[in-house]
Amino acid sequence: FDGYAVPSTYDSLLAKLIVWAENRPAAVARTSRALSELELEGVPTTQTLAGEIMASEGFVTGRYTTAYLYDAADELPALRAP
Repeated sequence: FDGYAVPSTYDSLLAKLIVWAENRPAAVARTSRALSELELEGVPTTQTLAGEIMASEGFVTGRYTTAYLYDAADELPALRAP
């Protein structure tokens, strides 16, 4: 895939990480670990953002709304423009 670009006509979701655990803290921990071990090359991903979300207090405690990304933008460096 060296130098390969995904055409804009394709769905941007090329892979999905699915994690299960018996409770929320275990699921968050398992997801954090899976994200840290995940290796993707050649295409931009939201892996860093997902890791930041897993570490954020609002997500860990389950205190968030559908406006989470907007509300937590200051806590999530991956959302800041380069």
